[in-house]
Amino acid sequence: MKIIENNNLLIKAGYISHFITDFYASFLIPMLPVILKNFNLSLLNLSIVISCSYFLSSILQPFWGYLADRQKKYYFLIFGSLITSICITALFFTKSVYFTIFFILLANLGEGIYHPQATSFMTEVSKHLANKNLGIFLSLGSLGFAIGPLLAGFLNDSMQFQYLLLLILLAIFANVFIFFIIFPLGKTKNLKLEFMFFEELKQIFVNEQLRKLVNIGFVRPLVLVSLCVFMPFKWSSMGYSNFKIGLFLGLFSLLGAFGVYTGGIVFSKYNKFFCFKLSIILTTICGFLYLCFIEHRFAIIFFLLTSFCVNQISSVNLSLAHKLLPQNKSSISGLINGYNWGVVGITLWVTGFFITKFDYNIAIGFVLLIPLFFIFRIKTLFNEKI
Repeated sequence: MKIIENNNLLIKAGYISHFITDFYASFLIPMLPVILKNFNLSLLNLSIVISCSYFLSSILQPFWGYLADRQKKYYFLIFGSLITSICITALFFTKSVYFTIFFILLANLGEGIYHPQATSFMTEVSKHLANKNLGIFLSLGSLGFAIGPLLAGFLNDSMQFQYLLLLILLAIFANVFIFFIIFPLGKTKNLKLEFMFFEELKQIFVNEQLRKLVNIGFVRPLVLVSLCVFMPFKWSSMGYSNFKIGLFLGLFSLLGAFGVYTGGIVFSKYNKFFCFKLSIILTTICGFLYLCFIEHRFAIIFFLLTSFCVNQISSVNLSLAHKLLPQNKSSISGLINGYNWGVVGITLWVTGFFITKFDYNIAIGFVLLIPLFFIFRIKTLFNEKI
């Protein structure tokens, strides 16, 4: 089969793929208060389900990245996206709590399969503009996350689920289209029979700079997951409609997408240590201001700025890690964009427990203090040359 040499076409296909996958994945969070109410679940019960889903979605991403590095046909990119879009759509139609939990777990598994190879794919096809294109790629994923909650909130309020059938057909069509663009370009590699996954992880963690970048990678998911998962329950108790909750989450992701994009530009022009430190400090300040003034309408500005500030570090952290060990890009992507999110995700039940025992503001306020402890690691990292 003739290989297409137009990298611009490949890059755009990657953009579309990420937008579609995260668009469908974003439906889940605004649906959680509805699921809790429909099945009479407690916040702690639902937190445990979400923790398990993050294990499938994120903790296993280094393993999917390991397999993707050894098989350069883009199976994971295409089918991971399809699994997520189909299972999220199924959530709107199921009336069983068991099937609901099953589709939540499977949808997150699809996300975990998709992201390591997709991120590696972007740096592979745009070597000379990797930081810029990776920033756009991540931004479009955040844009999908911004639009999805709006539609999910509207559908939950209006109960007009027939539109979902049209959306799922659109997702399947788009993925098949991307399949025909990307799949022939795969560099065929035989999947090695020997299992070297743990040896490869050891190779990554032996690198001290990589370890520090992986640790810094905890900051973003810690803030984003805690706010996105638990604030909808707080808003629901304050009487907000599903559409309004979706609107807030959509704007949160939209500002995050802008933060990812501008972060790639700002960090390339100014001192990286100063930019990292400033982003983390401003994240904590904005988060606390939101919690202090949560009853006031203008407080939502601080909530949105929290997303903008913490997302500044995303593409730069990942591109620096890729430079250190380029032959293991997918595995590294699985660690920073997967393992970190998974570790945060499986501890959600702890945050949920403290919310039920104390209050949203106390539990989330404590979480927002944790990123400040990463500043020392950033300082020692940039004392070294990358």
